Amino acid sequence: MMRRISWIPLAALAWLSCATDGSPVPSDGSPAPGDEEVVQAHVREVRFVSAAPDGFEHVGNLYVPEWRVGERLPAVAIAHGSGPNSRDGELPGQLGMPFGFSIAVYRELAEALQAAGYVVLTYDKRTCGKWNGCANNDYEFGSWVAEVTVRTFSQDFEGALRFLAKQPEVDPERLFAIGHSKGALYVPDVMRRLEGVRAGVMLAGTYSDITDILAYQVEYLERQMREAGFGESTIDQQLGPIRLTVEALRELQAGTWGSDPIQGLPVAYWQSLLDLGREARENVPSLDRPILVISGDKDTNVPPSETEAWMRALDGTIHPVKILPCVTHALNCMRDSGVDRNVSDALVEAIIKFLNSAEK
Repeated sequence: MMRRISWIPLAALAWLSCATDGSPVPSDGSPAPGDEEVVQAHVREVRFVSAAPDGFEHVGNLYVPEWRVGERLPAVAIAHGSGPNSRDGELPGQLGMPFGFSIAVYRELAEALQAAGYVVLTYDKRTCGKWNGCANNDYEFGSWVAEVTVRTFSQDFEGALRFLAKQPEVDPERLFAIGHSKGALYVPDVMRRLEGVRAGVMLAGTYSDITDILAYQVEYLERQMREAGFGESTIDQQLGPIRLTVEALRELQAGTWGSDPIQGLPVAYWQSLLDLGREARENVPSLDRPILVISGDKDTNVPPSETEAWMRALDGTIHPVKILPCVTHALNCMRDSGVDRNVSDALVEAIIKFLNSAEK
């Protein structure tokens, strides 16, 4: 049943799955309740600026649990994977495997963490707006597009955490960073710059560099296509651009690529992605605050072997590593009996258990 292939080469190229419907959620609570002692749990729309030089203004949702005035709560910001993701992070499947429905991954995580007593910030990525049908916000497609790199997205995440630390409900000494897929690389990056981030979660993230990940994805998709009966011409047509990208990135790493864009993206974009991956491998083992590296054994975008590599690299450190059964890249469970429509309870429980322990 799950042999259907999702033919979106750019999704395989850089995990560019588009999340949609990040529409604002009306507030049913208030951070300034006047004479009331307790504010009911609520979600309110907020705005914050990136830590990147352009100061891009983001919009997102702040999930606040029941809050007693004057109390300071632990808080979490969630960073997106690749592609123009909304604050809700709706994913329709994983590499080569559409589910037939979408899962609001970041919204579900935020709601679960809110119920566990955490303030949570999710936001529309700067590449997600009305102009590409990704979210109902006021983002504009501007000159920043030509300058954006993966480092820029990490700086956006830093801006989210800095904003979060200043909220009246939040204890700035109990901040946590969660990054999903490519966003997992932002976690150690921001933790190096922000001492107030007490711990992080690298969720379905990579260990290998992007070149090797794309090479794996090409092999995986080619195998799936052959098993599904596709001919060589169709396979070459669909996977050719990704193969060329892998070759170009190998040249870039060898220092023999020029300044021409790769798959329509500037060299600086790819170099920043390579750099962030290398820095994560170098810096996570010695980081003095814990990071949970966690993924699922049914992930096709980022195979379990990536988390196993982290397991070897982090053996004997303060950083736990887990691979959960049945969990996909969209964080739901896939079993012989079918595909779950919600984020895995076991995954949520593992994250909350880790955050609770890191608070102490």
